[in-house]
Amino acid sequence: MAKNILRELSVAELDAALAETDDQLRTARRDDATPADIAELERARRRLLEEFRRRGL
Repeated sequence: MAKNILRELSVAELDAALAETDDQLRTARRDDATPADIAELERARRRLLEEFRRRGL
């Protein structure tokens, strides 16, 4: 997700996106996804966490 899109999400939407990303990351690791796919999910998770921190949550 682009940073500008993240800023438009509600806290509930951010929380749901983080939960979904965490689930996708666990599944990718379990199913031996490519390192590139795992890295992209890790970047998405990091962006979501950065948005939580930016909002002071």
